[in-house]
Amino acid sequence: MIKSMTGFGRCEVADEKRKFTVELKSVNHRYLDVNIKMPKKLNFFESTIRNLLKEYIERGKVDVYITYEDYTEDNVSDNDFEFNISIDFAVMEKAPNVYVQCVNFGWNDLGTWSVLHEFSPKNREGNVAQNCKALLYNCNDNMIAVSGDKLVVASGLQGYIVADADDVLLICPKSEEQKIKQYVNDVKASFGDKYL
Repeated sequence: MIKSMTGFGRCEVADEKRKFTVELKSVNHRYLDVNIKMPKKLNFFESTIRNLLKEYIERGKVDVYITYEDYTEDNVSDNDFEFNISIDFAVMEKAPNVYVQCVNFGWNDLGTWSVLHEFSPKNREGNVAQNCKALLYNCNDNMIAVSGDKLVVASGLQGYIVADADDVLLICPKSEEQKIKQYVNDVKASFGDKYL
């Protein structure tokens, strides 16, 4: 995982009907701050893009600019374009300037809280305080990840995820982490994009 970065990247993918351009600009920052600008018709990709960036970037101010040009006569895409694919397959596999280097090293996708907990340093009770301060009493096997200078004080938690992002605090048993995507959908349905 990249811990800090300053950089710029640009990629274009086009066919006879459309062209996508993706630009990323990043500078060092204490926390991860992602800003995404893209056409409204692609807004459903935003959470996927954010999650993908969080898998690879731990901190930094990252600006993502996505443009979409439609080359069809009526300037409306036809329905044969399949949006239900991940951004890495949609863009990276079609980009002519992507290179692969064969290497031999251990790898685990840190895309879940359980895997992040498994590979993070723990205290003797098995708790992880990921870049935050925590006073934990009678707590075991927890994943604590809050931003800013907040102090987490907890008692009696066994196997929980405690995480925040901006104005949202998540407290969830690790055994139910597969439900987090549903929780995000429920937040969107109840409050719109305000908390996402």
